[in-house]
Amino acid sequence: MTKRPEPARLLISAGALLLWAAAAFAQSSTPAAPATLDARENGVLVPVPDPTLSGEIKSGTPQQPNIMVLQRLDGGDSGEPAMQFDAQRAQLREQLADPKQRAAIVKERLLQQRASNPDLARVLRIDAGTEAQLLALLVDQALANELRDGPLSTTYTGSFTDVLQQEAEDYNQQIGEITKLLGPQRVDAYLDYDRTRTARNRVEDFAAALADPYRLTNEQKDALVALFTAEEARQIRGSWLGMGAGRILRDMSSTQRSVDAIQRRSLLLQIYIDEQMIRQTETADREMLERLPQVLSPEQTRAFGARQARQLAELRARTDVLRRDAGVGANELLAPEESPPLNANLRLQINLNVNGTASNRTVTTRGTAVGFAGPEGLWVEVEPTLLDAENLSVELRFYESARGGRRLVGRIGTRPTLANAPSPTAQSADGPLASVRAAGGFRGFKSTRSVLHGRKAFLLELGVTASYL
Repeated sequence: MTKRPEPARLLISAGALLLWAAAAFAQSSTPAAPATLDARENGVLVPVPDPTLSGEIKSGTPQQPNIMVLQRLDGGDSGEPAMQFDAQRAQLREQLADPKQRAAIVKERLLQQRASNPDLARVLRIDAGTEAQLLALLVDQALANELRDGPLSTTYTGSFTDVLQQEAEDYNQQIGEITKLLGPQRVDAYLDYDRTRTARNRVEDFAAALADPYRLTNEQKDALVALFTAEEARQIRGSWLGMGAGRILRDMSSTQRSVDAIQRRSLLLQIYIDEQMIRQTETADREMLERLPQVLSPEQTRAFGARQARQLAELRARTDVLRRDAGVGANELLAPEESPPLNANLRLQINLNVNGTASNRTVTTRGTAVGFAGPEGLWVEVEPTLLDAENLSVELRFYESARGGRRLVGRIGTRPTLANAPSPTAQSADGPLASVRAAGGFRGFKSTRSVLHGRKAFLLELGVTASYL
């Protein structure tokens, strides 16, 4: 089975760097369910084992974050891992200089691109020749990204601003190349397709596991993509609401810089994210199984439910191992499961700078989403959720105009401290996260910088302050 590569974009945000690390954990913490045949499913699933889940989950080998990224971009020295990055980049450059090796690499990358862009020609309504040209262009762009100097390199001396500015320039060049190939109208279709690629790959994985009599039609695939995309949006928002992740990440930015300390806090973060994902997935699966009969046959619906149940079982098993490794009790909560209700009106001051154009807006809300027109033609939606007496989680969604409406170009989550919040009640600081709970939210970050991707790059700087009315 050809491995589907992750998008090769550089996703670095100065103020939200550690949240970016958490997002990377969340992406990697949901293993695909193995397609083993179960007699109770009446042979609906094809017995194709998933190699990513083969073998025993062993204690002492948790999936760790890329500490090199945290250290390099935080002013530290990544040492040997960074040298390995430079060596791998030099090796790739040498291989690409040899025509035979380059041809082999490009061939393999084309297979990966085709696998990670299912139904591309059908959805974009392009012929096979244009699809082949587009996939080849994506391969060339990905290779160029890999060869480019960046913050993981030992020789890189640029700032966060330099990194983001380069990303914006590179994206504008690359989306310009895609536009030249497809034309202005079809590039809109490509951007819409790209926003649903995660959902499409999930649909394709499920479709490949079904036996021939139960194969999905194109209409079923498209309907599932819409359902999965909506589910992902809810889960992304939910992943920002818990207090635990923010406070663990806050502790990761403290003065304790040793590799052991970072790995310890990262392990707690992985446990928190996995367990939050389990809770969210349980809720999402129940809701999804209620909707699926409108799209799938009864046999297909049962097969989907069985895959999801196995996925959750695998995730629970891995989380149990991580808890044992971290010395965390099986019944010990790392963070509250629910946020408190918001019973008062809030005033949010939103300071935006997009591609050099500044905008300051004040909105009031009691927890519902509020929208306004932002710089560079963006529409901005702001939705706050109370975390505790002092802290908010504020999700900002950015849209550009598109055919028939608006296209989401990015989400950013911030955690401002309420300026006039009452003093919090002292609580017991027992358990492994005592120092994490005491650390508080992201109070040290004055602004967040990031790059959003649409018809063009939006180089964004964002600041949010909050108070009760």
